[in-house]
Amino acid sequence: MLELLVLQLLLHSTNDDLTLKFKEIVLAADIVEYNGAVI
Repeated sequence: MLELLVLQLLLHSTNDDLTLKFKEIVLAADIVEYNGAVI
């Protein structure tokens, strides 16, 4: 759900730096969810 919102922001974003930050946030969130599932 959160990722869909982020993707929508990415699609409407024209700032490359902002896009990279969002991608980092999504990647970090995926890692946290993965580690949480493993633990």
